[in-house]
Amino acid sequence: MIATTKFFIGIDVSKPHFDVAMMAVLNHVKQEITTARFDNTAPGIKLFEKWLKSQKTTFNSGSLVVMENTGIYHRLIWSFCSRINLPIHIGNAAPH
Repeated sequence: MIATTKFFIGIDVSKPHFDVAMMAVLNHVKQEITTARFDNTAPGIKLFEKWLKSQKTTFNSGSLVVMENTGIYHRLIWSFCSRINLPIHIGNAAPH
């Protein structure tokens, strides 16, 4: 049997920083959640990319980034994910 791993990455974005919680699912078994905080700047995005690579995250359909639309504050992350083809879902935080 071939091992499969999926990565689910939730991001909470604010002006100065963003918090990341990532859960890997290995062969349908949830692994321990890992968390990190990065500055919401270009250097912070580079550290985020380095962290993702250190976690062995796949940069394809085996991963999914989820975050809310925060106006302008989520745009660096959105741009990064788009550039490397990392699937992303940006949710609407407005009440219904």
